[in-house]
Amino acid sequence: MGRVWWATLALMTGGALLLSCGELPAASSGTVAGTVMAGPTCPVEQAGSPCPDRPLQTTVRVMSVSGQVAASTRSDSRGRYLVHVAQGTYLVAVQTAVWPRCPVLRIVVDASTLTKANVLCDTGIR
Repeated sequence: MGRVWWATLALMTGGALLLSCGELPAASSGTVAGTVMAGPTCPVEQAGSPCPDRPLQTTVRVMSVSGQVAASTRSDSRGRYLVHVAQGTYLVAVQTAVWPRCPVLRIVVDASTLTKANVLCDTGIR
């Protein structure tokens, strides 16, 4: 699955570049990509009975450390998202109702690189 996801990511990145009026992202920008998942999803996990985390389709915001939104997108049905931002330090925040509770991630984006930011939200199920 990993190779297929990264191949899809490469295609999505290329498509996004083509759709942005033919302009390439500035040389000082980078890409943030990841998944948004929620778990646990079962009250009792048992050996032989998997209870995988589930993907969340929600709004993902990449913000400066002062809270200004640099980019915003929606994760897809598999929880995947991708945005381009200038190099710098950012917070990645996922918009949800009260549950699941999602941590805010602090990331550093370097120019012309992919920064992975996977968010695992807590459903509160125990």
